[in-house]
Amino acid sequence: MRSDVTLPPGLREPYLEALRLAVDFIFARTDKPRAVTLSGSVALGYGDPNSDLDVWVVVAGDHRQRVQRRFNGVPCEMFFNPERRILSYFMEEAMDGRCPSVGLALDGHVLYDPEGVAERLRGEAGLVRANGPQVPPETIELRKYLAVDTLDNAKDVQDRDPLMASILSAAAVHESLRLAYLLNGQWAPRDKDLQLKIGSVCPQAVAALRTYQENPTPDTADSVLQSILGVSTFFEWESGPELV
Repeated sequence: MRSDVTLPPGLREPYLEALRLAVDFIFARTDKPRAVTLSGSVALGYGDPNSDLDVWVVVAGDHRQRVQRRFNGVPCEMFFNPERRILSYFMEEAMDGRCPSVGLALDGHVLYDPEGVAERLRGEAGLVRANGPQVPPETIELRKYLAVDTLDNAKDVQDRDPLMASILSAAAVHESLRLAYLLNGQWAPRDKDLQLKIGSVCPQAVAALRTYQENPTPDTADSVLQSILGVSTFFEWESGPELV
C-alpha cells in the first residue's frame, strides 16, 4: 500500500487488511484521486457484526460512480464523486432532513488528502450540520399526509390481505419516525437508529412504539402516528400554487 496513505489507528482485522486492499483497488482504478476518506460505523469504532467499509473518493473528473466489492471477506462500498457533486449532496440532504453524505464527510477518517480537499469538504459539512435541516414546511406537511395515507391503505386491506396491511403499516410508522426528528428541527438519524433515539425528540411515542412492537397492526400503528404526528388518518391540506 502507498506510504502517503494514513490508516486509522485501532482498526482491527478483518477490516484493516480489507481497507489496505480497497485503497490499492482505488489507486489502481482511479487516475490520481484527490482525496480518500473512510467513513461509517467501522471508522468511528462502533461497527455492527455486518458493518461494511464506506470509502469516499474525490475524483478529478466529472464522473460519479458507486462500486461495491468484497476485500478480505468484508463488504466495501466505494463512492467516487467530484468535489462539486459532494457539495450538492449536502444541499440536497439539508432539504430532505437526512444527512448521510454530511456524516460521511464530517465523521470519517481521512486516508489521503494531498490537496486539502477532504478537509475543505469537512468544513462545509460542519456548517450544513450546524445549520440543521432546511426542509420546507410544505414538504413536511406533504410527508405527514403521505404517511397517514399509507396507514389508511393498510386499514383498507387488513381483512383481505393481512400481509400487505402489515407492510404498509410498517412503512407508515417508519416515515413517522423520520418526521419526528424534522418536527423538532433535528436531523433524522440513520434508519437503524430511528427508534433508539426517539425518546429524546418525542417521548410520548415510546409507549406507543412498544405496543406496536408487541403487536404490529394497523391499529397499533395508528397510535404511533397519532403520538408523533398528531394525526393518523385523512386530513385536509393543500399545496401552494406551482407553475407547470
